[in-house]
Amino acid sequence: MLGTPHEERFDRITRLAARLLDVPFAMVNLVADDHQWTKAGHGLAVQRTPLSDSICRYPVQSGVRLEVNDLTEDEPFRTNAFVVEDPHVRFYAGEPLSAGGTPVGTLCVLDTEPRELSDDQRALLAELAAWAEAELNNTALNHLVAELHDREHRLQRLVDAVPEGVFLVDEAGAARATNAVAERLFGLPHGRRVPLDTLLPGLSPDSPPFARRRRGDRTGVTRAEVTGRSADGHRFPLEVSVSPLEDAGDDRWLVLARDLSPREDAEAELRRQERLTSMILASAGDGIVGSDHAGVVVFANPAATRILGCRESDLVGKSLHAVAHHTRPDGSPFPQDECPTHRAITESQFVVVHTDLFWRRDGRPVPIEMSVAPIVSGDEVHGAVTTFRDISQRTEVERLKDEFISVVSHELRTPLTSIKGSLSLLTNGVMGPVPAAQQPLLDMARRNAERLGELVDDILDLDRLEAGRMPLRPVETDADELAAQVVGSLQPAAAVAGVELSVKPCGGGATVVRVDPHRMNQVLTNLVGNAIKFSSPGCPVTVSVSRAGDEVCLAVRDRGPGIPEDQHAAVFERFRQVHEPGGARTGTGLGLPIARGIVDRSGGRIELTSEPGKGSTFTVVLPAARETTGGDGG
Repeated sequence: MLGTPHEERFDRITRLAARLLDVPFAMVNLVADDHQWTKAGHGLAVQRTPLSDSICRYPVQSGVRLEVNDLTEDEPFRTNAFVVEDPHVRFYAGEPLSAGGTPVGTLCVLDTEPRELSDDQRALLAELAAWAEAELNNTALNHLVAELHDREHRLQRLVDAVPEGVFLVDEAGAARATNAVAERLFGLPHGRRVPLDTLLPGLSPDSPPFARRRRGDRTGVTRAEVTGRSADGHRFPLEVSVSPLEDAGDDRWLVLARDLSPREDAEAELRRQERLTSMILASAGDGIVGSDHAGVVVFANPAATRILGCRESDLVGKSLHAVAHHTRPDGSPFPQDECPTHRAITESQFVVVHTDLFWRRDGRPVPIEMSVAPIVSGDEVHGAVTTFRDISQRTEVERLKDEFISVVSHELRTPLTSIKGSLSLLTNGVMGPVPAAQQPLLDMARRNAERLGELVDDILDLDRLEAGRMPLRPVETDADELAAQVVGSLQPAAAVAGVELSVKPCGGGATVVRVDPHRMNQVLTNLVGNAIKFSSPGCPVTVSVSRAGDEVCLAVRDRGPGIPEDQHAAVFERFRQVHEPGGARTGTGLGLPIARGIVDRSGGRIELTSEPGKGSTFTVVLPAARETTGGDGG
């Protein structure tokens, strides 16, 4: 009660003490370690007093009444502030007050004149002190009750915060919900007791998990999965934890009940997803193989085992590369670090291979195309999924098509040669004068025969390139001179199209390359011809030559319509053309594939930079020829 304000129940006692004992001052003082607190006072307006000025500390320390008739004549008190200063107290009598058996303060009376109490007055003071002491103890009890209520409320809040339902089960098998979760879970009113088997059908205090207490095991927690039943009869899965309670020898249990419905629903959904995934994998026509972070196969669908002619057990636990991708078509080993699955995992990137070879379990090769997607979570790669399909039929169709084109092209060459020769004789008047009305028809026939001949030549060139049979005769050639020759030969065509064709040489003799000049002229002629064809009148076409390190670059730049980025790869495919919607389809679609084939065979590459509406730049990049130094030989 230290530090608490005055209360009327104590003030009443001090007023009565002052009146009955005929003194001007009466107080209820509580003594602490370093100060004195006046809980009630009559005649004096003090509340906190330093311990050094406290007279009440003496009866508190001794536990017996202290009565001093004249404080000025008693050594310990004559210098006390209450004596030497206002109100100049001369008389003091104090009865000790105890709380819980411990002295904590006094009921005291004071006077400004020396005096002595009679026995009746001393008895009266003692009675009043007993009254004050009873009030003190009632206060302590009230504080204790309030604290117990506070603890109970805090405990209830704690229990209500538990995510499980909490029950108390007594020896008779009556269960009572003790938190909101339990009430909500079972639909019970607050505080209502119901038989245990109403909540947990088939269970009683004599059955597991309650029977451990019956057997004398009074420690530990028993867990079990049971069926719960709510007030409306709904049944649901539960996990219960049962703990025995020690309570005056009675058998009681604390039960925590957790609803397993969300878990079972999640497990059912997981099983449904697994079945769906399994059906998708089983129904997929492409082979699908999953590998872990080390490249070890963890699953393979039926299509994968069918394509590879093996069982799933032949793949699971092994590397797909080691089982089916170990050898190149030429019989040389296929390095592990070049394997698409290995690259997808180590480089965390999507890998696409349009044509590759897998090996069946019986040793036969099967052509495939595949894509590999890494399995990524955050910054960590956990594995990869490899999807592949058998392209044997497509490969055979392409082979037959190529064979057909090759045969037809060769068969067309002979009659075309005869037609072109006959037309030349006719148009040149060898067979006699050509009537004026017939001359345009002969010119048209000659042009189309020449165009058909160029198409046949292109087809044969492409066939020879793909078969590796095109002969190349590389010699040291100056790229500046090569560019100038091509630009000069195409100036008439550029003039007819109204295009400004120019060349920007590198100069300095640093652009020597080792190539077949005839075939490289064919490449540049195709690139420049395309640039002229797709340029509007008045637009420039520039052929520039430059040196970049150990490479020589020949760039053909136009200001035509440009090529969308998603079609950059398509322009190098056979018979593929990129043209504006509604525009005329020109050419055979073979020039760029042939150009790329020649450049590849020459040890170089063709790069394309283009953006719709801003033109295109095709750059032929070739290795520069090694510099040689002459000598006199002597």
